[in-house]
This record gives sequence, structure tokens and C-alpha cells, in this order.
Amino acid sequence: MTVQIGQISTPENGGITSRQVESQSVATTRYNLPGFRMGILNNLGLPAPDSGDRSASLVFNSMLISAARSPDLINLQVSAYSQAQASAALMAAFNAISAIHRRTFDPAAANMKSELARESSALTDAEGNYSRTYDTIRSSAARGDAANNNSRDVLVTNMATLINTQILDLRKQTALLQQATSPMLTYPTRVVEPPYVPKRPSTPGMLLMIAAGAVLGLLAGVAFAARDMFRRG
Repeated sequence: MTVQIGQISTPENGGITSRQVESQSVATTRYNLPGFRMGILNNLGLPAPDSGDRSASLVFNSMLISAARSPDLINLQVSAYSQAQASAALMAAFNAISAIHRRTFDPAAANMKSELARESSALTDAEGNYSRTYDTIRSSAARGDAANNNSRDVLVTNMATLINTQILDLRKQTALLQQATSPMLTYPTRVVEPPYVPKRPSTPGMLLMIAAGAVLGLLAGVAFAARDMFRRG
């Protein structure tokens, strides 16, 4: 199974900065520790690897998390005595990794969404204030009393300019937040390639191993017999 490490993006200095929930090197080190593999056995309902259970021992000893070529991808690999158990072990490993990453991702994503909601609300309020201020200026001009209320009009015009500047800043910040929170830039740890379980065992079966042992024994016997013949000759 191939897993993509989650990513969080935030607006910063007029642009967007993205960072992984956990680096590839830390992930491969953390999830290859015995404690993590013990947790997988517990989730699968298997005993400890030293209990004598063949399935538990095989899953524990064969589970491997390795770095992929892309710096945000990791590969999960395990061996088991059945396709179902191999798939279950891979999904248990992914769920455990995802749960750890969620503790970092979920609060950060929630904060970003809350900030986007606040900025959007502030933008709506600013646009309403600008509309009301502009209506005041137009109404004053229509009455033709600008000369009598020159000071007030200047104040209102300056206020409209400030509100317009605020609107432009809020629109820019809102656009950055919308882009940062898009699924392309902010996403949780996810499966890129689903579990691949071969239809046939990757290791020889018992009958094949017995047959291979018999052939090797026969060859060894022939070799010893030939050596004795050469010595007598």
C-alpha cells in the first residue's frame, strides 16, 4: 500500500506555505518501531509475536514502512498467511498512522476554516459599510448642500476610501484562505494506491519445499557417490 502524508497550507507573507503533517524520515522511523507493530497486532486481535502464534510472528516480523521516491509518500508492506489477513494488517497500519496524523491535522484545518469564516464575515460587513457610505455621499450631492456640509463630506469620503482599502485587503486574504483550504493544498493522510495482495503466495508452499529438499538431497547423494568413485578410481 502507498500512503500520502497529510499536508496543511496557510497564507503567509502574501503567499501560501505548505508543510507536511509529518516528515517522511520521521514517519518511516516511528512506524518501524516494535511498539507500533505491537499495536497493529492488538488491533488485529492477534497475540504477542513471542507467544508461538505463527500469524502474529509473521505479521510482526514482516511489517515494513519504507520511503517512496516522492518525499510525501511512504510504502507499507507486510506478509501474512492469507490474503484477508494481509489486507487487514495493511489497513490497520494505515488507520493507526492516520489517527496519529489527525491529531495534528484536524485542529489546524478547523482553525483555518474558522479564520476563513471570520474573514468572509468581515468582508461582508465592510462591503455593507462602504455601500451605506457611498449612498450618503450621493444623497448629499443630490441635495446640492455640499458647500454647507463640506467638512462632513470630506470625512465621509475619507471613510469610504479607508473602507475600500479594507475591502481590498479582506478580499485578498479571503482568496488566499480559500486557496489554502482547498483539497489540493490541505488534505489529511490518505491512501494513494490501495492494498495489493498477490493471488498466489510469494513464498513456496510446504509440498514444494519438501520436493525441493528431496531434489537437493538426491543431488547431494550423487555428489558424494561421485566423489567416492573418483577416490577409488
